Amino acid sequence: MEKYCLQNQWLIQIEFLLCIVMLTLLPISFKPALALGNETDRLALLALKDQLVGSYPAALNSWNDSLNFCDWEGVKCGLRHQRVRTLNLIGLELGGIISSFIGNLTFLREVNLFDNKLKGNIPVEFGHLRRLRYLNLSQNNLQGQLPVELTNCSNLKVLGLYTNNLTGKIPFNLGGMKNLLELYLGTNKLVGTIPSSFGNLSSLNVLGLEYNYLEGIIPSALGRLSNLERLSLAVNKLFGIIPSALYNLSSITFLSLALNQLSGRLPPELGFAFPKLEEFYIGGNKFSGTIPRLVSNISNPQYFDFGANNFFGSVPNNLGNLKNLRVLFIDNNNLGSGKAGDLDFLSSLSNCSRFQDLRMHVNRFGGVLPNSIANLSTQLQGLDMGGNPISGSIPEGIGNLINLNMFGMWGNFLTGNIPDSIEKLQNLEGLYLHENSLSDMSNLKNLVELYVDNNNFSGEIPKTLGEILGLRILFMQKNSFQEITSFVGEFQN
Repeated sequence: MEKYCLQNQWLIQIEFLLCIVMLTLLPISFKPALALGNETDRLALLALKDQLVGSYPAALNSWNDSLNFCDWEGVKCGLRHQRVRTLNLIGLELGGIISSFIGNLTFLREVNLFDNKLKGNIPVEFGHLRRLRYLNLSQNNLQGQLPVELTNCSNLKVLGLYTNNLTGKIPFNLGGMKNLLELYLGTNKLVGTIPSSFGNLSSLNVLGLEYNYLEGIIPSALGRLSNLERLSLAVNKLFGIIPSALYNLSSITFLSLALNQLSGRLPPELGFAFPKLEEFYIGGNKFSGTIPRLVSNISNPQYFDFGANNFFGSVPNNLGNLKNLRVLFIDNNNLGSGKAGDLDFLSSLSNCSRFQDLRMHVNRFGGVLPNSIANLSTQLQGLDMGGNPISGSIPEGIGNLINLNMFGMWGNFLTGNIPDSIEKLQNLEGLYLHENSLSDMSNLKNLVELYVDNNNFSGEIPKTLGEILGLRILFMQKNSFQEITSFVGEFQN
């Protein structure tokens, strides 16, 4: 019996020792693989550093063997594998090129090299980063074409490449990246058409293609992007009409199609199609017809640009319903009839308490300049009504617009005086009253630019003009001022 107990204890000891050996061996068997992965990441980072030239004094100084690479500037590693997950080197003035060794950092989820001076091509090796969720290379000097290999990054949610020098066509396969939420390709030199495959990016919230050389029509397939909130196609060479499918984008808050060659008419139901629209820019195209009255149905519009088109007719007099309206550009069109009543819509704008800028120059607005312009928001900074057949005089109440920075009434049929109340406009820097029939000038202050040429001014030039220290541009010709020679000498001094 005693012998059996001894044998049993011996077996227990053997099993215990075996367990200790196994526990000791297990980490050893995993150590080479872990170390190999870590070393791959460290060497890849050093290869990246070798290709970068930084004018920022302390850029990447921490990238040396005195620290674990996971503690290097802009580097974050995952807790489990200690592999690089984030590379964030924003605004370090880094130059040089992006090394192809970036493709060896296979655990990367986020790469942000925004606002540097990087040049060269985008490495095709980015296509090896299957875990990548966020890639921002915007505001650099990158060149070449968009590598189609980027479409291998099927988990990518944000792709930012704007403000570079990228050329060539947009890869059709980019439309297969169905997890994309935001795509920024603006301010490059991209050519060709907008791929219809973009209609497959069903999760997309933001699409920015502005400031390129894209041509052709706007694909109707974009109307399938039901989650799209911001669409910018401005400053390209697009032509044709806005496809009717685009009016299905009921979630859109920002739509910019400005400075293209688009044409056609806006639908009457525009306000119902885009109920959440906040910013709408279509200036600098060839649109015609009238401005839809139902834009007032939009719940929170703030910026409207209809300028430089061929719109005609009257301006809707219910724009005052847009309580949060800040900017309205309707300049360089054929709006108005040259008769009384054309300016009735101005009264309703007095309800827009946040209104900051109204540009309505170069149209056909007629009638007498209404006193209601003095009731516009005190936040108003810019008011340009030049180049119209508007008559009457400048209301004394103009002095209520205490934040006015620019006031343009040039090229109209105004008579009478420049009202004394204009002295209250302490922020006024630009006053453009040329080509009217004004006959008397008040004391003016703080101006930087003053245009009063081609009027009926006479008598002495107000001495206060010579006291405006910041005045840089002054046009007074084709009036009947006295002693203009002596004033010019004083002004030059």
